[in-house]
Amino acid sequence: MELGCGHGALIHFAQQEGYHNIKGMDGSPEQVAAAEALAIQGVEQGDVMEALAWEPHASFDSIVSFDLIEHLDCNEILALVDEVYRVLKPEGRWIIHTPNAGSPFGMRMRYRDFTHEMAFTRTSMTQLLLSSGFSRVSNLTALVSQPVLLRARRVGVKPRAMRNHVSGYL
Repeated sequence: MELGCGHGALIHFAQQEGYHNIKGMDGSPEQVAAAEALAIQGVEQGDVMEALAWEPHASFDSIVSFDLIEHLDCNEILALVDEVYRVLKPEGRWIIHTPNAGSPFGMRMRYRDFTHEMAFTRTSMTQLLLSSGFSRVSNLTALVSQPVLLRARRVGVKPRAMRNHVSGYL
């Protein structure tokens, strides 16, 4: 299940690769309409917390959320983490992508969108997940694009340092 799936691009490509038991939830009627216009199956409109509440315990192998949790407040995040933990199967995985507050551009990413409520570092994300029962947390490095490297050089950050600081996207 993808939480905050937008128009369903990830779902579309997963289906193209042969995955059929996949669905997504997004709160935006416009995004769901876009998925319908693109003939992407499995995208539903609704609240992610309500959707998870209807799911049985230990019912998913994996849950994906790209650029979702930074839009939630502290209480909403705690509730979401607990619900995701509840619906994941043992050995299930939650793949999270969120801006890295520990990067040289962390605060810029945090405040570039006024709908961002929170920012996470590797440490804060690990603390959050472990406190809700997750037993293993892996922080993976995101690919650094050429425009990001150029901006980094302009503000005096060396590319080698970027590899160390931009990592931590989950």
